[in-house]
Amino acid sequence: MCRHKRTTSNGCYAEYVTCRPDHLYLLPEQVSLKAAALWNPLTNAIHAVQLSRQQLGDFVVVMGAGPIGLFTLAAAKRAGAHPVLVTEMQPRRAKAAGKLGAYRVLNPREDNIMEACIELKAEGADVVYECAGGADTLQEAIMYVRCGGQVVLVGIHMEFFMFNTILWVTKEVDIQAAFGLTDQLPMAVEMLRDGTIKEEDVITSVVPLERLPETMKKLFRPNDEIKVLVKP
Repeated sequence: MCRHKRTTSNGCYAEYVTCRPDHLYLLPEQVSLKAAALWNPLTNAIHAVQLSRQQLGDFVVVMGAGPIGLFTLAAAKRAGAHPVLVTEMQPRRAKAAGKLGAYRVLNPREDNIMEACIELKAEGADVVYECAGGADTLQEAIMYVRCGGQVVLVGIHMEFFMFNTILWVTKEVDIQAAFGLTDQLPMAVEMLRDGTIKEEDVITSVVPLERLPETMKKLFRPNDEIKVLVKP
């Protein structure tokens, strides 16, 4: 991991941005600019799966079906996970998870996730990808994973939270953090090119630059968006 990691420009909420020539990537004709704008969460998801100990045929749980959760689902399936159970409360996102091939999509407020995990594999999930970034989802992830299994932290929670380590220690669960890298860009572009990820399944709105402030306020409240693009 580079100690001097930095962004490629001074920000993208503008009509034009400047960047170094070696930071440019030539897109194939089959990948639209709208689809290419999904590269950031998609590379995060691919990196998370590559860092995991996931094996062919492993039972996987993906917690949260926002953009990173949906892309983690797709990347995990591409790497051979089966079945993949997704937890999501928002109906539009849950429907998108179904389109991307989730074996089951359950609402954690209405369904018994632990019971569903045991039904699919008595020991629990082999790998749990925590993509929700909630204050309590890491604790839940350790409940769902089998003894000696792995939890991969992809979602980010911005505040301190209480965490009970008893299950983590007694189940000997490996916790792996993941943060996206540009090395995964070729695979991300290939998943967009071959239709593994379809832009219409995840891009729910395209807004002009002048509507960005009101759109950001909307996204900080409960909403039914999945991925919103800004068109300068």
